Amino acid sequence: MGLREYVIRRSIYMFLLIVAVVCFNFFLFRLPTFVLGVSPVDLMISEELRRNLTREALQELYLRFGLVPDPDIFDWIYMFWRYLVNMFTGNFGRSFVSQQPVLDEIMERLPNTLLLMGTSSILSIILGIWAGVKVAAEPGSTKDVTAVTVALFIYALPIFWLGMLLLMVFAFYLPNLTNGLIAFPLGGTIDYQLWVAAKDDPLGALWVALNIIHHLILPMVALGVGGYGGYFLYMRNNLIDVMTEDYILTARAKGLDENQVLYKHGLKN
Repeated sequence: MGLREYVIRRSIYMFLLIVAVVCFNFFLFRLPTFVLGVSPVDLMISEELRRNLTREALQELYLRFGLVPDPDIFDWIYMFWRYLVNMFTGNFGRSFVSQQPVLDEIMERLPNTLLLMGTSSILSIILGIWAGVKVAAEPGSTKDVTAVTVALFIYALPIFWLGMLLLMVFAFYLPNLTNGLIAFPLGGTIDYQLWVAAKDDPLGALWVALNIIHHLILPMVALGVGGYGGYFLYMRNNLIDVMTEDYILTARAKGLDENQVLYKHGLKN
């Protein structure tokens, strides 16, 4: 299976997975209605508060959560349809904490998310492809067995645990051992004091960029190394299969250097 087919299959799989999760989420939070015969609104408010609410206020609560009092089968179908429409059009309601639209909360944090996921994915792909090509040239060798073992070990590591381990070493122990010479932040995106000072500095944009990178390194490494194993194993296994094809044997028979065979004929396929 080539890379194109792999990407298409994974994309279809991810879309179906998202649809399944959305459906599961809809029924999970409405399970009390099926099991207990009460709505989520009934579970959120006490009986005393319910008696003090006007009919209009209670109706407003139901509408806020996209619910219908005492729904029948047609109401359930309508609620599910509205849930899907709202979900795929970005209408996620309002946050319980900030009372702001959830979509605005997501968009506020989206740049940092894209930056982190983008850089960590690039790191995973580069490391995985590079290491996969290196060991695929010598399948079964000590280097290959060691690399596969390490990749499987890393692949099985919980990324959140790896992140905490990196924080413990590089944000706590090393700063204490090196008197702050080697130190990484425990969290955040940028130092606020630097952000304020950079506004009046001609090189402020440079210092801000460097500070963002400094904050980005540990989470990027945690996610990048955590995703490395999958790309490595995919590249290694597929390249080993490709290297047994007839056109590879033909290239070798022509007297091409093994690196030329590997990179020029094997890797691109």
